[in-house]
Amino acid sequence: MYPNADVRGWLVQDPGGEVVGSIAELVLDSQLRCVRYALVASGGFLGLGEQRFAVPWPALRSQGRHFVLVAGGAVAAGQDCRPLEPFRAA
Repeated sequence: MYPNADVRGWLVQDPGGEVVGSIAELVLDSQLRCVRYALVASGGFLGLGEQRFAVPWPALRSQGRHFVLVAGGAVAAGQDCRPLEPFRAA
């Protein structure tokens, strides 16, 4: 993954390569300073009828400028939090 990258809008694919949606928002754990979930937006048109679902962050793997869901979305215990990268001004 690219440090400090804005991943909103990046596509999310299932393990078979089919697009299931795009990253709409990230849910952060402020105490542990890590990403907990990605809110993936799917369907709809111009925001109408769009559905959002929470995907545990470790269930996603970045590949280039998109994400792929780990097969089954299973997350091992204790692997549910990726630390945030420190902010670096450009």
